[in-house]
Amino acid sequence: MSLWRAYEEVCAILRAGLLGGLQARAVESSWEKIVEIGSVFLVLPAVAYCIRQRKDAPPEILDYFEAVHVLNVRRNQAILDTLEPTLRCLQEIGIAPILLKGVSLLVDELYPPGTRFVGDADL
Repeated sequence: MSLWRAYEEVCAILRAGLLGGLQARAVESSWEKIVEIGSVFLVLPAVAYCIRQRKDAPPEILDYFEAVHVLNVRRNQAILDTLEPTLRCLQEIGIAPILLKGVSLLVDELYPPGTRFVGDADL
């Protein structure tokens, strides 16, 4: 299977898992290619969330994705934990911070916990 086909399958996994009510189709690419595409496009935590109850994924793949999810939840929580004191310090010196991009989506809980990959907090 080509990487393009794996990309299409990752998109289908995300559509089915995040939009709800959609039937998840069987994965035709190798799970390794699914991991590769998810990593390249930084959606691996969202893929992990979407496949958590799939019956067609091998146990070692489910274990891998569970670890990805747990680590991403921890990273996101660490970002949120440091965000509050940072915002408070800025407000104390008269700066009204505005949350941008991924961190604003975390704060607003737009995505299910642990599905959004955020590497930093843009203010």
